[in-house]
Amino acid sequence: MKNNADFLQQVSHHGVSSSNTGKDAAGSVRITKHVIGSIIELAAIQVEGVARIAPITSPWAKILWRSQPQRGIAIDIRDNTIYTDVYLVVKHGFQMTEVGLCAQEAIAKALRDMIGMQIGEINIFIQDIS
Repeated sequence: MKNNADFLQQVSHHGVSSSNTGKDAAGSVRITKHVIGSIIELAAIQVEGVARIAPITSPWAKILWRSQPQRGIAIDIRDNTIYTDVYLVVKHGFQMTEVGLCAQEAIAKALRDMIGMQIGEINIFIQDIS
C-alpha cells in the first residue's frame, strides 16, 4: 500500500515532519492527494463569492506537465511543496479578481494549518459565473 503517487506526506504522532523516516515506534500516517483535494475544495467553497468548484479537465495541464484536474483541482507535490490549480465558478455580482485572491489565501491557510506543508503555487482559474 506504499504508492508514492498517492501518498504525499508522512507524519509521526508528534506532528508533521518532512524528515520523518517512518521508523517511529508509533508507526506513520500518510495523507493522500484525495485528502489534499478535499481540504482545497472545502477552503475554496467557503470563500464569499465562490459558487462551486468547476468540474473540468484542461488540456493545459498536459502541456504544462501538471497533473490532470479531478473535481476541478489539480495537485502536484514536489520536494514536500504543494502546487495546485483550482478551477472555480464565481457567483454573479462578485469581483472575480478579489474572489480569486481570497480563495488563494483561504486555501494556503487551510493547507498550512491542517498538514503543514510548504505552498509553492495556488493558481486560480475562474471558469464561469453563476
